[in-house]
Amino acid sequence: MKHFLREYFTLSYSERNGLMLLLLLLTLLMLAPAVYRHFFPVQPAELKIVPLTGDGTDTLLTEESEADMLFPFDPNTIGPEELKKLGMDTLLMDQWLKYREAGGRFYEKDDLLKLYRMSKERYLRLEPYIRIGESRKKERRYSRQPLMTRTIDINDADSIDWLALPGIGPVYTHRILAYRRQVGVFYSIDELQEVYGMDSQRMERLGPYLTLHDSLKNKAVKIQARVKTENSEPEFIELNTVDSATLTRFKGIGPYYAQRIVRYRQALGGFYKKEQLYEIYRLDTAVADHILARASLDTTWIRKLNINRASAKELAAHPYISRAVADAIIRLRLDYVKIKDKKILLRSYLVDEELLRKIAPYIEL
Repeated sequence: MKHFLREYFTLSYSERNGLMLLLLLLTLLMLAPAVYRHFFPVQPAELKIVPLTGDGTDTLLTEESEADMLFPFDPNTIGPEELKKLGMDTLLMDQWLKYREAGGRFYEKDDLLKLYRMSKERYLRLEPYIRIGESRKKERRYSRQPLMTRTIDINDADSIDWLALPGIGPVYTHRILAYRRQVGVFYSIDELQEVYGMDSQRMERLGPYLTLHDSLKNKAVKIQARVKTENSEPEFIELNTVDSATLTRFKGIGPYYAQRIVRYRQALGGFYKKEQLYEIYRLDTAVADHILARASLDTTWIRKLNINRASAKELAAHPYISRAVADAIIRLRLDYVKIKDKKILLRSYLVDEELLRKIAPYIEL
């Protein structure tokens, strides 16, 4: 036991020196923070606090408080300079002034929320300083006149125009503009009823202020007719010239299969009979039947290979001709110098009657 303890716990001279140095470093690290605080004490930050009185609750703010920038104002008469002093950004100022120019008026404090860029937080900050004249309040209470007297075009009106209409606030303005962006253009005024929340009573109230210019209306009708045509299935196609965009209009044919049909037709050199459409990999037979019922075939578009001049690579690129068959045709060409009859191809054990019948429309001598 003594031998064991002596072997594992007896330190050499250099190990003892290293241990003492390590203990010294650890002691210095532990004392360093206290020494630093002794020579470099932390100074407390000076924060000047100003007590303000508001609605009966004491609030602590710095001298540069945002509240010092606010002042009482009438939203119906305030000018751009005063709006700027209130901290309004350029877009909100422009919307505010355009709303008044369009005939809009603020009759209650919360009418400021009609402005599309007026957030609730900004309104709550301004609300204690809003002063609306008594004449405006009486006008709102007793007048039956609408907020605006001019009409707007529903395909051209912006958010300011919509906000000036009676019964249309920021929420409905956002819904109308979002719906118009989605459909592209209104085809009739009645289409506004498709906007969520636009009931018949609201539409009846808005009716005198809404128009639809004939030029835009005619354009909308043309767009609608074009979209209807583009989305409907073609009544007639020519199988060797139809493009992939037209093929996608058939039910069951998406971009993937449309491109497969066109690529297969190009690789063949054209279809010589309608039934070749069934050779498209994994194309549904019912879908192919539906297409062929509306298809014609012009075989003059077929592109042919000259078996006396085409290289083995060109021959093997055809879907019906394998590389081995292409090499066999080249060997026959060497034997006969020039192939003068397609039936000579049958002398190769790789070409049978069925294969010759398939490739015959695509080769020439």
